[in-house]
Amino acid sequence: SSATTLTDVATLIPKYGTTTSDHYPMFTQFSFTPPIALPVTLLDFTAVRQDATAKLAWTTTSENNSASFQIERSGDNKTFTAIGTVAAQGNTSSTTRYSFIDEAPLSGNNYYRLKQIDIDGKSTYSRIVVLSFGTITLRITPNPAHGTATLSVGNTSQAYSITVLNLGGQTVRQYMTTPGTTNIPMDLGGLSKGVYTIKVVSPTSVVTQKLLVQ
Repeated sequence: SSATTLTDVATLIPKYGTTTSDHYPMFTQFSFTPPIALPVTLLDFTAVRQDATAKLAWTTTSENNSASFQIERSGDNKTFTAIGTVAAQGNTSSTTRYSFIDEAPLSGNNYYRLKQIDIDGKSTYSRIVVLSFGTITLRITPNPAHGTATLSVGNTSQAYSITVLNLGGQTVRQYMTTPGTTNIPMDLGGLSKGVYTIKVVSPTSVVTQKLLVQ
């Protein structure tokens, strides 16, 4: 029902009736396939911190020939890498909830998106959500130190480890902390004079700093 006779050409072209056998052009549209339903109707996509991990959750209200969801992550919102896959329902008109745990988020901003893959291999992307895991900080006072030093660790709410390394990279001391510990007095007795590396490792980041023992 889209056919249209373009009679206005008679006023645009001089002597139209004698130069074209008085035939008017026709305009129409044809559809050879029925309307195709969207493969997946995505209701929401969220990311929340869960201790030292990132929990991703999304909900679909319908799926048509959906094969899987590929979870992709980026640290700069430009280059994304696949970090996991969750199987889809395939075909359903019911609400379906999915989740995925990123066990090792990047330090700083984590950008996540879903790649929905159809059974025929076609794919579409969700919106991007961002979650931040702050980088821990370390301050040693005094430095240089003699006898004792205090390590001040910031921007972490989880337990973390402290490792003291000599110039050869060998571990000479190691400590474990409890969540919420920010100031750690360190007895330097027994350590030879020289430069050491203090390495603090949390579930989300690593920081190192040199300490001169006099």
